[in-house]
Amino acid sequence: MNKLEIIIGIILVIGGIVGPTAVTTLGLTQTTVTVTETGLPAGTAWSVEIYNGQSYQTFSSATNTIVATFSYDPISTQNLLAFYVPGFQIGNTQYAASPAAGNFAPGGSYTITFSANTPKYMTYSYTFEETGLKQGDSATLTVNGQAYTISASTPKVVINNLPDGSYQWSMSSSQGGATPSPDYGTISSSGTSVIAFAYSSTQPSIGVVLSASGNTLTALASIPMSSTPGYVILIYDLTTGNQLGVETAGQSLSVTGMAGNTYIAVISNNYLVGESLKTIGIVTESNPVSLSAPSSTYSYVWQETGLKAGDYAILTVNGQQYDLPNGTEVAVSGLSGSVQWSISNSQNGAVPSPSSGTVTGSGMTTVGFTYHSMANPQNYSLVQYIAIIAGAIFIADGARRAEKN
Repeated sequence: MNKLEIIIGIILVIGGIVGPTAVTTLGLTQTTVTVTETGLPAGTAWSVEIYNGQSYQTFSSATNTIVATFSYDPISTQNLLAFYVPGFQIGNTQYAASPAAGNFAPGGSYTITFSANTPKYMTYSYTFEETGLKQGDSATLTVNGQAYTISASTPKVVINNLPDGSYQWSMSSSQGGATPSPDYGTISSSGTSVIAFAYSSTQPSIGVVLSASGNTLTALASIPMSSTPGYVILIYDLTTGNQLGVETAGQSLSVTGMAGNTYIAVISNNYLVGESLKTIGIVTESNPVSLSAPSSTYSYVWQETGLKAGDYAILTVNGQQYDLPNGTEVAVSGLSGSVQWSISNSQNGAVPSPSSGTVTGSGMTTVGFTYHSMANPQNYSLVQYIAIIAGAIFIADGARRAEKN
């Protein structure tokens, strides 16, 4: 062995000691991962994506086996498969996966849980519809604390833009005593729904006929009110909107009407004074009756001036009373002969001038009068106060001079 060979050998040994570490070539291998989903409707398609480009988009069963190829390092402890599970939406419902991303270990088994979420910004429409209510009867529908009126003339209530959620609803018995079925329930975020319920009427079968003789109106019921506790006979003036009388026990009711006005008789289970014909619980009603004005009838208009805003008085014409607010007039038609009238002091004490009288004549006549307010120191102007004080001084001075003399 010559010196050159020795030197080359030494270089090779040293190079082997201090040279680059031997490189282990990475290889490719296959593995299987078992993935199970929960939370989805049966048969729903879902997917798992592996970051090395392999994608599984058409899973439709709960448990699936993924066969994946991945880079394998025999001396590494991080031989993992990175994955991602996309969320998706079906209709208004969103599905989110948990875990949605991470790493699969080769040969492992994993569970992906999907959670359903309906966006809170979604709103829905609900329709409530009744059957069985009689004409003129009504009831109260309450949805989430909000009250709505439902009746035979408006049998449907549509509630729009109701936010997603569950809501309680209830339906009252009708004013006429009919009961609903069902009478309560719950609506939830399932899209547009129709809630139907039927009323079973417990109203008695009562007819009523209204007739007129001269100015006398008579309402005759088919049975006495004493046999139907809680029900009454009412006569209404459709021209003025006034209730003229009520009968709670008998079978007939007579009142005096005014020529030219139209009247109706009803059987009702509600006779609170001041209620309008539209709001009472009508069981049945008569045909309207109009009182014909006799020949030689007249119309008169009473006008007021001088009342302050918000003040009013009572006008009485032939025994019939009318409210007369400030700045208004009252027209009474169908009058004949001599008509007596009077006007009261106003609610705030203003005095009319004239306060009563008699009108006689043909054709329309206007009767005007002016109010004079009662003295009220709080309403005096500064000029009035000065005049009052000056007057008081002159009176006092005059009395003093008279006493000296």
